[in-house]
Amino acid sequence: NVDYTIFEGDGKAVAALQSGQIDIAFTGTSSSISSQLTDAPYKVIGVNAMLLTDDLVCQAAIKTKEDVKGKTIAISTFGGTSNAAALLSLKSLGYRASDAVITQVGGQSARLAALTGGSIDCAIVDSKLEEEMKAQGFNILVQLKTAGIEYGRSGMGALEEWLAANPNTALVALAAALEA
Repeated sequence: NVDYTIFEGDGKAVAALQSGQIDIAFTGTSSSISSQLTDAPYKVIGVNAMLLTDDLVCQAAIKTKEDVKGKTIAISTFGGTSNAAALLSLKSLGYRASDAVITQVGGQSARLAALTGGSIDCAIVDSKLEEEMKAQGFNILVQLKTAGIEYGRSGMGALEEWLAANPNTALVALAAALEA
């Protein structure tokens, strides 16, 4: 029997994992790297996606790569998957992280609200919303799923002490995730 909880953004899932509220989390692999500097580091024991499925969606006036330079890009949290998506989007445009202003806004619903409200220039948005974004007049400058930049999109992780105490449970959970 498994109980599961859905979190909006890696930051909330990692906080629940590190506080002991949950045993296993599916997060962006970058969150595991960031956790190594905390009192509760965790390890990714399986990666279930190798390409980000996010787009860099921008206001109607932002039409070319040159228009992105110096603009604000909304992400969920620094160190999370949307942060990685912003960095990889900039990389695919030939830019460095310092060529735009990456700002924490919150989960996807908050990023969409900021984009729609015009308080930011661009946002990281799941590619499932491409048609909706275009219908609202936004431009999609980068589609990471077709950019060909590999990244550990999502991984199954657990605290190191939990893994040490529950190696068989971790193995069964990983096998179930891979089978699914």
